[in-house]
Amino acid sequence: MPFRNNYNQKSLSKDVIHGIEKRYNFIFNSVNGTLLSNIANDKSQFNVTFHNPIFIPDDASSVSVALHSANIVNSVQNITDTLYNTITFIVEGSQQTLTLPSGSYSLCDIQTTINELLALAYTAVSPLPEIKILANSATQKVSIQFLRANMQIDWSNSSIKFILGFDTNDIQPTNPSTLNQIIEANSIARVNWAITNFLIVCPQLCGDGLPLNSQGRGILGGIPIIAKPGSLISYEAINPLWIQADVLIGKAISSLDFKLVNERVQEIVMTEDFNFVVVLKIHY
Repeated sequence: MPFRNNYNQKSLSKDVIHGIEKRYNFIFNSVNGTLLSNIANDKSQFNVTFHNPIFIPDDASSVSVALHSANIVNSVQNITDTLYNTITFIVEGSQQTLTLPSGSYSLCDIQTTINELLALAYTAVSPLPEIKILANSATQKVSIQFLRANMQIDWSNSSIKFILGFDTNDIQPTNPSTLNQIIEANSIARVNWAITNFLIVCPQLCGDGLPLNSQGRGILGGIPIIAKPGSLISYEAINPLWIQADVLIGKAISSLDFKLVNERVQEIVMTEDFNFVVVLKIHY
């Protein structure tokens, strides 16, 4: 056997042989891995160290690897320390940038948190600034109502605009708001879909991996997000995308680092464990 797969991750030891082709399936699970993130309870990055290295023999003519399937709870935070967490207000001519804590937010959560931050930022202003976020289920757009006069939002310095659908760099309204004035987003809200795809990255296994805009980023495979936050995504590739991995021939793999990222290959925070199946295909 070319693989010595006696390691602490559960594996599928089924060999599929077609002439001179062999396939080896492995399940990797973040539960049994060593978490690598510096963020507490973040399951998006983990390491697997094998009891015995995976060895691909020298007489192999080619090696390919593919992501076969994955089970992931959509627990990714739609607001993080680096993504979509700021909004800049101008109240009575005073500009303040508010920073929302990381978390998985609904529109109601966003409204509540922004109003709490406004109250802290403008303690000397009376009445306190406050907004209301209005959702239109027909258009999937949101509107923001200013519950006091003389308020504006500077979208050029507000990363949360991506989630709320305000695809603009303008200051809105153009003039300080009147009482109960409403501004409407020009795009659909992306509260539940701030991330549309998960990508699994592992350069040690797939080298440059699947190209993203013609660039190699070590992408092993992608999982479309087809479930709402808190729900399970059960993904299986109908036609797995095979990645040439001939650089593995004659090498022993003693450990692998896996990272779950978004479609922009940006780090995310996952609060639930996930597992996936990788297939190695060897030709002799």
